[in-house]
Order: sequence, then structure tokens, then C-alpha cells
Amino acid sequence: DIDFNIRCGNTLVGYATQKELETGIAYSDFFTAEEFRNKVTEEMEKVSLTYDVFKTVQLTQAEDMSAFKRAKYDLKVRLATLNDLLNHQMYGSVSSTVDYDAWLSSHQPFHWLAEFYEIINDHGGFDVIIGNPPYVEYKDIKNVYEIKGYESLPCGDLYAFVLERSSKLIKDSMGLLGMIVPISVYGVDGFSTIQSFLDRHFSQLYISSYSNRPSQLFSGAQKRLSIIIANNINTNRVHYTTSYYRWKKEEVSLFTARLKYIENKKAYSVFKSSLGKIGSTIEYTAFEKLISQKKTIAHLVEDKTNIPVYYTRKFSYFLSFLDEIPKIIEVRTNKTVLPSELKQLNFRDKGCSYGVIAALTSSTFFWFWNVLSDCRNMNRRDLMAFPIHPLFINESLSLAEEYLDAVKKTSHYMLKSGLKIETYSYSKQKTIIDEIDKLLASHYGFTEEELDFIIN
Repeated sequence: DIDFNIRCGNTLVGYATQKELETGIAYSDFFTAEEFRNKVTEEMEKVSLTYDVFKTVQLTQAEDMSAFKRAKYDLKVRLATLNDLLNHQMYGSVSSTVDYDAWLSSHQPFHWLAEFYEIINDHGGFDVIIGNPPYVEYKDIKNVYEIKGYESLPCGDLYAFVLERSSKLIKDSMGLLGMIVPISVYGVDGFSTIQSFLDRHFSQLYISSYSNRPSQLFSGAQKRLSIIIANNINTNRVHYTTSYYRWKKEEVSLFTARLKYIENKKAYSVFKSSLGKIGSTIEYTAFEKLISQKKTIAHLVEDKTNIPVYYTRKFSYFLSFLDEIPKIIEVRTNKTVLPSELKQLNFRDKGCSYGVIAALTSSTFFWFWNVLSDCRNMNRRDLMAFPIHPLFINESLSLAEEYLDAVKKTSHYMLKSGLKIETYSYSKQKTIIDEIDKLLASHYGFTEEELDFIIN
């Protein structure tokens, strides 16, 4: 009967396991607590037996509607009694400022231990859990309901909490977890707690990563996403990753034709919270050579000087690093305003800043950033970690000057949201960018095949 297979409630609020229930018992008096434990256990066993009767009636007395209705009614009553018991226990264990009915309405607790007692308690958990959890920040719903006891709370996003809850509901030995979540799960420092949690709970993790342009996994939803598949089939802890995929809508064979995992032995090798989106031997060997260069842009930055390189945290297909700030004019007032999220790095002299502009404009850096970041925000940590050979700075000066001169000649204005925004035709400079990548490749020791991968 579908009523007892599709069930509604808040995945994140409620007792999922026996251990959670034990932790949640708030009574200080031992005998009262023991009495409550016995009562809950008794009710759970009653629910389990009643559910068995209900299934048997459906299988053996399919035409006896009175027996079916009676068995269904008995099961509903048993579940309602058990859930009421657990709801009051949970309400009593939290310091709620609202009355019980209001708390129950806002939190809508779902007690997995009660609803699926046989699976959780006797079977050890579910064989398979799949999902597409909400991509919602916790701060946006915290005034509606609160959750407690989650290791992943510092992540501040519901999808991380759903990953944690699902991991606890799955069978330890052969269970399989599959979730579609934002790409930030393995590319942002703030998600380190859910990363370490998943690493401890699963021996094998398969992570594939997908862009939102030109096509999306969910049509119309501009989200960069990862698909996580996790299991404990192997005793060795292994991460398997893919490249960062971009594809066109008509490329319907994306999964069968292009999806390819490799064992990622360089996981967390640059940032402790960035797994790395690497999906081929060429990518792996090129990345290994790149990060073996120990000098980074961080060694060149001198915050007390004032020779700047400007950039914004958000951009589209081409990176925008310049030695001057693009003009933005309010149409209504004709006043000049600064770009949103404008950032800058300072260097000792113009030659150094030009060399850095060349390096950061390269396809090599764009790939490096794609591998390690959330592919949406250009954060300072990503820039500072980019490996760069000191000799490249002087050698790239003429290319940097040629690039900046060519870019500025394409300056034009576009109207958007009441603003005249100065923009440039970056794509027209691909030939110069390729020359910059060739120069970088000579310092990293890329093979022709690796360089071809980077450029294309």
C-alpha cells in the first residue's frame, strides 16, 4: 500500500537511529528514562508486528477488504501512538520557546527509526539512498525550524545536513548513496566538515562535476553541480573523480560517451578542502607537474606597495585581470561607480604585475581554478596558490603588454540594469593567450599532449 512507502516529513528533524534516540532522552531520573526506553521499544516492536500483519493481509487476503481496512487502521493507530511519544520526547529535549503544537507544525519531525523500524533496527539501514536535497542556506530557514547534533552544521547549508543524515541511515557494509548537490561540496573551505564526515563513513567516493553553461543537468537551473556516489564495498579509502564537464544541450550522450572516472591520488594536495576535479591521465600528470613548482603568486604579492592588478570575484567564460578598473556609469545620474566585488592584488613594480596578469589570464590558470574551486567565485586563495616560475615574470612581459594593448582596443559599453558597463572582447585574444600558455608549459615541463589539452 503506497501510504506506507511514500511518507512525508522533515528529513533533518527526528530520531533516525537508536543511538540518536538514546542521546535525545532528556530525563535526569534513571528510572523514568529506563521506563521511557522500554515503552518506546515496546511500541516500535508493536508497529513492526502490525506492519507484518498488514503486508500479509495484502498478499494473502487481497479480496477481503474488511481485513485490509482493519489492518491498515491498526497500523495507522500504532504509528500515530509511537510518533506522538517520540515527538513529545523530542520537544521536551529542546529548549523551545513556542508551545508543542506550534513546534510540531514548524518542525514536522520525521522519525526514521519509527517509520522504518525493521529497516533501520533489524536490517542495519537502507540498501540504497538517492536524492536531490534542497540547496538552501540554513540561515534562511533557521527562523522556521532548528536542527541539532549535526557534525556538518558549520557548512551552513541544508544539502550538507541531508548528506550527513543519509549516511547514518544507510547500511554500513554494502549500502549505496547517490546525491546531486552543488559543486561547492568539494571545492569550498566552508564544507570541510561534511567532506571529512563522508571520508570517514565511506571507503569509495565517486564525484563527477558539471558546469551550468552552455547546458545544465536540470534545464533552466543555473547550478554547477556534483553527483556523489558512495559505498563501502572496498576496504581501502579511494576517491574517484571526473573532469569538470561542459556540454551542449544536444549532447544527450554525455554520461555514456564522456563520463570517465580516475583514481585521484592528488586529492586535497593543494587545499585541505578541495578534492580536485581531475578525470584523465593527461589531466593528472599535468596537474602533478604544475603543483610540483613550489613558488606561487603568493610569493610575489606585496600588500604595502601600490602597483595593482584588478579583478572581480565573479565572471563568465574569460578571466578578467587588468591594470586598470573598467568604467561603469549610472545612466540615471551619469555618475561613475565601481564594479561589484572589485578586488586587487599589489606588486612591487609594473613588470611583476604584468607577469601576473599574463599568468592569471592563461588557460592554464583557468583550468587550475576549475580543478580546485567552486567554479563560480574567484577567491584570493585560488590566486595566491597558483604556481609560477620566477623566470616567467620577465619572459612574459612583452606578451602581457601585447595582450593588454589588444584587449583595451576592443573596449565597448553594454547596457545592463541601468548601468553602462565597459567590457572587452576577451575571446579575440585567444591567440595571445595560447602563446602565454606555451611559455608557462616550458616552465612546468608539459608534454605536447598536455599543452594541447590545456589550450583546447
